[in-house]
Amino acid sequence: MEVAGEVVAKASPEQTYLALTDPEWLQASLPGIRLCEAMDSPEPDDLACRIVWEIGLSMVRMKFSGRVGWKRIDPPRQLELSVAGSGSFGEIDIQIAVTLRAEAGSTRIVYQGHGEGPEPNPTWKSKALDPVAHLMVQKLVEALADGARRL
Repeated sequence: MEVAGEVVAKASPEQTYLALTDPEWLQASLPGIRLCEAMDSPEPDDLACRIVWEIGLSMVRMKFSGRVGWKRIDPPRQLELSVAGSGSFGEIDIQIAVTLRAEAGSTRIVYQGHGEGPEPNPTWKSKALDPVAHLMVQKLVEALADGARRL
């Protein structure tokens, strides 16, 4: 499973980085988050939270329960996001490299990641997981980026 995209945040790289690494912004900014609870992380500078997320995909509602993690790589230019858990379409485990680039009063967020889906022999549900995972990551990054301009 591959995910990639770009989002522009109307904020400085520092503000954007703060928003991207703040679990409170996740809950405040992302529609459908029902739970965002801080978890212990193996590394002291890393962050993690347990989430329950209901996301709409056209006429279908999907529920996802799992973990979102943030690893600080090179603040405020790079970080790594991880999304792991299970939902209506199966299980996912995705690692996403995120790069922030300053651009004329805003920040371009470029993300690219890969991960594993539910099973090696695809069913209709697991075939639908790729676009669902891409949408989840896109919505996550967009919501956190939008929160950056409110900091």
